[in-house]
Amino acid sequence: MDIASTRDNASPTATTAELAQFIQASPETILRYKRMEDEGPFREHRDYIYLGLGRRKLLWDPRVAQQSLWSFKRGETSSEVETFGRSSAPVSV
Repeated sequence: MDIASTRDNASPTATTAELAQFIQASPETILRYKRMEDEGPFREHRDYIYLGLGRRKLLWDPRVAQQSLWSFKRGETSSEVETFGRSSAPVSV
């Protein structure tokens, strides 16, 4: 039996640069979303794993990470989003 044939196809296989190319985003954007932790789209052990003993090298599962990013919704409601009106200064009462 070949070792390559026993490898799980669902295991993370892409570096951050490869994932960025796959989902057509910059690596900085991907890492910024990852740093959001609980409020962001990516989860450790689902979308990515750390390679080795440290926390510097990541391996991503491209399909799962792409789906997580596409289905991500921000936590704030539309009433909490800052909008800008036509008036140049806020009106104080």
